[in-house]
Amino acid sequence: MTATGYAFAIPDCMTPLMDRIALDERGHYRLNASFEVEWDGPDDRRIYALNAGRLSHGIAEPQLSLMAWRSAKIVNSLLGRAHFDLDLPDPPVAWSSRHTAQSLHHLGTSARMTESGAR
Repeated sequence: MTATGYAFAIPDCMTPLMDRIALDERGHYRLNASFEVEWDGPDDRRIYALNAGRLSHGIAEPQLSLMAWRSAKIVNSLLGRAHFDLDLPDPPVAWSSRHTAQSLHHLGTSARMTESGAR
């Protein structure tokens, strides 16, 4: 584990591996959905990077409020199975728009929409 500060920087300890690590056009690690760094090393030797995916994973990636979720993604990846359930639950309300209702009406499902209370 290395702490490189506020600005993105690849730590010096990674220098011996840099010719095997994939970088994007900005010089940042190429990360998969589980925050694993793409590299040409053995499959059983993985490198993970946290707070390095703001450009690939979005602005929320470095937020502390998502630390447990990111950690669970990594643990699931390391184990090769879903130890932590990260699926999103079904929403309590299924919103539909007028456009959605009209499209469903044209498909012959207006009766079902009316019976369920959607308009």
